[in-house]
Formats: sequence, structure tokens, C-alpha cells
Amino acid sequence: MNEHRIPTTAELDAMVTGPVYDTAPDKGVRPKLSTRRVVAYGVAAGAVLGGGLMGWSHYQQAEADRVLAERRVALEERRVEVEAEAARSVVTEADKAREEAVMDCVDRGKSEGGFGSSTADVIERCSQAFPSSVAFNDTDLAAAEGSGSVDLGGGVLVALVVVGAVVFAKRRAQSVSD
Repeated sequence: MNEHRIPTTAELDAMVTGPVYDTAPDKGVRPKLSTRRVVAYGVAAGAVLGGGLMGWSHYQQAEADRVLAERRVALEERRVEVEAEAARSVVTEADKAREEAVMDCVDRGKSEGGFGSSTADVIERCSQAFPSSVAFNDTDLAAAEGSGSVDLGGGVLVALVVVGAVVFAKRRAQSVSD
């Protein structure tokens, strides 16, 4: 026999790569899931869907509450503006009447030469003679508009309780492990 024969290409490929196995699975055969695994997947899917639905519902309610609160604040601001404008118009009318009376007094005081020699003395005496009927200023208006406090809601309280529970659990775990 001829021992020095040249191998064919197929023989060379077989020597280099080894035998070729068909490793592709059959397309018609699928592994079956056990009943326990199907139940676990169902429970997990239900938990995810239920949690998502509850989160969405909570978000929708919080958004509706926020919009309602914004509308209430806007309505309250408008009410305060209307009241302040009404108060300013009353003050303006009273101040106009007072100003006319003071100016008449100052004119009479200058022409008669009363209340001292300077114009400042005449204006001061007339201002004292006709005091303002309404003691109203912008600081009273600002105090009437509100205290400026911010309501943080119950979310901060819940967050503090959760943080406190985590810190307590961590310290408890450290004390048990020591």
C-alpha cells in the first residue's frame, strides 16, 4: 500500500476540526415548564402588574391633588388681590380728602402767617390737625395675605420613618453580629 498518499480536502478538514456534530436542537421540541415554575411566573407577573397599577393610580391621584391645590392657591391669591385693591381704593379716596384738607390748611396758614415762621412748621401742624383716617400700609397687607409657611405633606414623615427603620435595623444587625 501506498503510505505516502496525499489526503483529500475532506480528510484534512476532519483532521483539523475533528468530527462534525449536529448540535442544532430540533425546532419542534420545546422544553416543558413545570407547574411550579408556571405558577411562580404568574405570581411574579401579577405582582409586577399590580404594583405598576397601584403606582400609576397613586401618581394620578397625586397629580389631581396638585392641580386642585394650584387652583385653590390661584383663587385665594385672586381673592386677596381683589380685597387689597378695594382697600387701596378706600385708602386712596380717604387720603385724597385728607390731602385736600391739609393743603387748604397750609394755604390758610401761609396767608395768615400762623403756626410759626417756616413752611415745614405749617405743614406739620396741618398734618397733625388732619390725621389719616385709615391706618393701612403694605406690611398690614402682607400680613393679611398669609404667613408664607409651606406644607410639606405626609411624604416627609413617611420618609423619616423609613430612614429611621433602616438605621435601626442596621444597628440591630451589627449588635447581633458582634
